[in-house]
Amino acid sequence: MRAVVLLSTHNGSAFLEQQLQSIIDQDHRDLKLMVRDDGSTDTTTEILKAFANDPRIHLIIGSRLGLPHAYFELIRTAPDDAEAYFFCDQDDVWHYDKVSTALHQLAKLPRTRPALYCSRLNLCTHDLKSIGLSPDWQRSAAFGNALVENICTGCTAAFNRTTLDYLRMAKSTSGIIYHDWWLYLIASAFGEVTFDRTPHIEYRMHAANSVGLPQNLLATYRRRIGRAGPTRRFTILLQQAQAFAHAYGNVLTTDNRKILDRMLSLSNSSKAAFPLISDPEIHRQKTSDDLIWRLGLFLYGVGMIRSSAVI
Repeated sequence: MRAVVLLSTHNGSAFLEQQLQSIIDQDHRDLKLMVRDDGSTDTTTEILKAFANDPRIHLIIGSRLGLPHAYFELIRTAPDDAEAYFFCDQDDVWHYDKVSTALHQLAKLPRTRPALYCSRLNLCTHDLKSIGLSPDWQRSAAFGNALVENICTGCTAAFNRTTLDYLRMAKSTSGIIYHDWWLYLIASAFGEVTFDRTPHIEYRMHAANSVGLPQNLLATYRRRIGRAGPTRRFTILLQQAQAFAHAYGNVLTTDNRKILDRMLSLSNSSKAAFPLISDPEIHRQKTSDDLIWRLGLFLYGVGMIRSSAVI
């Protein structure tokens, strides 16, 4: 079962060698590593060129695109002959069985529909001292959840060839928050998601990938989409939902189209927030986060929170 790892690098020289070595040392040998450097100005490209002597590594030196655009460029240029694809960050360390474990789980899911594997992470300091584990999501993956929350951390994600086809259906990255979140939306809308509660990756939490040092992965995500305030959060969620409707609205099932339309109704009227307060399908995983989401809907409905996302 051939696997392709998609890695975007940018000024990642501090930890890149360990990450590359951990991929090369995987116990699954039918593997190709496709690396695109996103305009690094440090010694990242020199490190990549040293590793590129390995015939399994394909290196592209690109100009700066930023996220999520750099990963969508990798999606666009990825080889079509693999059975599974993996997203990869530049500063983690993969357990030797990360690829084989994901492939085993993906093999249980239908090949004719999008299939996504993701897992928990072992959160570490810059020198790989364990901090703890990322959230253990208890509720099943669902499209209504994916509209307001991402449970798929990109560096744990593996997906099948059919998912790659769906990713390529999006002709624009406008409105997409993160590539891994978009992946979760696709798989939950059209296929199946399996979440592994056992981590197979050391995930570095360091100053270079955060503003301050978050205590856990959930804090990182809250910072990434929450630091702009509730108005901005509603705006970007609605913009992403609109982008998803534009790319896939015509091929959604009737039930998922209804869920998406209820979410998009927030763009037309603040009063549309009130029915969503009790909507069981559009939800967040943790009870506390779900309560905050529903409080936000109430504040949106009474005009205390607004969105600039308009259909």
